[in-house]
Amino acid sequence: MAPVLRASSPSPSEGGEASGAPRSSRRRQERDEELQETLRLLEEAADAEEYVPLKKRREMKAKLLQKQMQALEAHLEREEAGRASEDEEDEKKKKESSAALSRARADFRKTLLATSHKLRAEAEAQKKDIEKEMEEEEKRILEQVSKSMGAPLQGVRERAKGIVYTSRMQSSWRLPDKYAEMTLAEANEVRERFFIDVSGEDPPPPFRNFKDMRFPQPILKGLQERGISYPTQIQMQGIPAILQGRDIIGIAFTGSGKTLVFSLPMIMGALESEIRSPYLPGEGPFGLVVCPSRELASQTNDVCSFFCKKLEDGGYPALRCVCIIGGCSAVEQVRTTGNFQPKRP
Repeated sequence: MAPVLRASSPSPSEGGEASGAPRSSRRRQERDEELQETLRLLEEAADAEEYVPLKKRREMKAKLLQKQMQALEAHLEREEAGRASEDEEDEKKKKESSAALSRARADFRKTLLATSHKLRAEAEAQKKDIEKEMEEEEKRILEQVSKSMGAPLQGVRERAKGIVYTSRMQSSWRLPDKYAEMTLAEANEVRERFFIDVSGEDPPPPFRNFKDMRFPQPILKGLQERGISYPTQIQMQGIPAILQGRDIIGIAFTGSGKTLVFSLPMIMGALESEIRSPYLPGEGPFGLVVCPSRELASQTNDVCSFFCKKLEDGGYPALRCVCIIGGCSAVEQVRTTGNFQPKRP
């Protein structure tokens, strides 16, 4: 800042001298004006910027830019160093975290594997226990079934009263000689060939044809008319057993001719009883078939009626069959045959 010059006050002597002379007053005024002009110039010079040559300004600008670039490079280096340090720390933390996670996973897998082995061992033990219980239960059921299969068939009333059958039903039918002389091994060979499974005490051997079963000619003719030339497995084994008067339980596929297994021996028994002593009104029936449905009852009645008619046409005594269906009067259904009469007191 340029110094500011201020005019000093005129002394009393000067004042005394100037007050009287106009020239002194004019000089003083001129000096004041010069002083004010000088002050103005000094103030303008103080306020005006210093002139710098272009070359020097370029050098100064280049130096300033260089300093700024150096400062920026230093700043970037510090930031990069700090970032590298942070990256190293982050990488270290990541490695530590990954290692900790790997250890945790390994421990978890070990724990999970041990738990899995434990659960599997418990499941295997439980499975063995269940299998053992099932085997024992199956063994017990098989023993009961074997025992019941070997015992005579009984109804609920007979079991409740303790009735035990010790002998078979009376029957005049006898095995032909070639079947009576057949050994157990030969009979089993035939059963294996035709896939017949049988259990019980001294079952009869399976018969290969109906003629060996000693049916009368009208029965054999009726079988041929129905297209039945050879017996099925259930007929081969079941018909001879029933003809002997034995109780059986037969299991066979649908359409294997199970109806003939019990109907033909029943018809032969009724025929034998009728020949020995004819039935009087009110007596009978000789055989009773219980069916679970009306259709099956009607089919069974048709089969029995067919073979009874064949026997009658062949000169044998007439046998009558009747189908009694639930929901209708049994007396009226029996009376429709014209041969059966209910007993009266």
